[in-house]
Amino acid sequence: PNFVQEVLLEELARVVEAVTRQAAAPLTQSSLAKLGSATLKRQEAALERLGPANGLLFPGLLSATKLARRVEEYVAVTPQDEEALGTLRQLLLLLRPVVSAAGRNSQAGTLSAQQVRAQLQEAVPRLQELGPGAVATLRRLLQLLRTRAEERLSVQEQARLEQALSASVAPRRRLGAAGEGGGGGGG
Repeated sequence: PNFVQEVLLEELARVVEAVTRQAAAPLTQSSLAKLGSATLKRQEAALERLGPANGLLFPGLLSATKLARRVEEYVAVTPQDEEALGTLRQLLLLLRPVVSAAGRNSQAGTLSAQQVRAQLQEAVPRLQELGPGAVATLRRLLQLLRTRAEERLSVQEQARLEQALSASVAPRRRLGAAGEGGGGGGG
C-alpha cells in the first residue's frame, strides 16, 4: 500500500482496537468479573507466598491468574482509545447526512428480483477484480492489529517488571540503611 493507504489502515486498526476494548471493558467491570478477579488475586498472592513450590503444586493456577490479570489490563480503555473513539464519533456525525440521503434514495424505488439479479451480475466481475486487493488490505489490517496488541502487552509487561524490580529493591535499600546506621562494631 502507498503512504495514504498505510495511514488509513493504521487509523482503522487504532479505531478497531479502541472499539473492541470499549465493548469488552464492561465485561471486566461486571460484579461477577470483579468477584472472579478478586478471587484470582487472592489465589495468586497465596501461591506466590509458596515460592518456587507453587509451580510444582499448582502448575496451571498461577498462569490462569496471570492471564486473567493481563486480559483485564488489556481491555482497559486508554486515553488514546478515547481519542480514537472521539474521532470515529466525529466522522460518523459528518457522514450521517450522506448515509440518511442514501437510505431515502434506496427506499424511494424498490427493485424487482430481475433488477437485483442484473445488478449482481454486473457487480460480480468488479468484485473479482477487487478481491486480491481486498484480501491484501485485510491481511495488512490484521497484521497491524496484531502488532498493536503485541506492543501493548509488551509495554504492560515492561511496566510490571519495573514495578516488581522497584518493589524488590526498596526493601533492600531500607535494610542497607538500617545496617549502616546500626552502629555495630566489626570483628
